Amino acid sequence: MESTAAIQGEPRETVRVSTLELFFDLVFVFTATQLTTALSDSFDLQTLFQVVLMLGVIWWMYGGYVWLTNALAPDTAARRLLLLGGTTQASTSRPSTSWSATGSS
Repeated sequence: MESTAAIQGEPRETVRVSTLELFFDLVFVFTATQLTTALSDSFDLQTLFQVVLMLGVIWWMYGGYVWLTNALAPDTAARRLLLLGGTTQASTSRPSTSWSATGSS
């Protein structure tokens, strides 16, 4: 569905995606590959449930970051540092289901 500006023939402002936003997307893709690795290492019902739960949380985080970068463009140093800090946290908290294989936490 087109916006009213496009329908009325008004020019639209073109906004380019920054390298930082592309890096941010790549981190979440890497996190998704970690989930598939965890599922392929131990494919059972408990691991499937854990991966689906983690995917839901990661999707929620991703949606929040997308909304944030659309609402406030990372065009200042402080905003870039905050986005990098969140991205670093997301990339270092690797999903782990190793405790499910041993039955202890």
